[in-house]
Amino acid sequence: KVTIEEKLARKDFDAAKFYLKRKLYLSAKICCDGIIREYPDTKWAPQAKALLLSLPGITVKSAGNAADSAAARAK
Repeated sequence: KVTIEEKLARKDFDAAKFYLKRKLYLSAKICCDGIIREYPDTKWAPQAKALLLSLPGITVKSAGNAADSAAARAK
């Protein structure tokens, strides 16, 4: 059964891929950060983190900080 969170996370992930194809990296980053922050328990969060790491100018540290802050808010 697919939850509404899964559907919303997928929609944001598709948007991030759209922006990546058009080389709009900041917009793609915003989408990925949103998935990690808003939907950390979905299957799309790890994929968003991987996409985030593939973006030019995004470091492992900045991607990790987004995931860490999402985990802290979830507690």
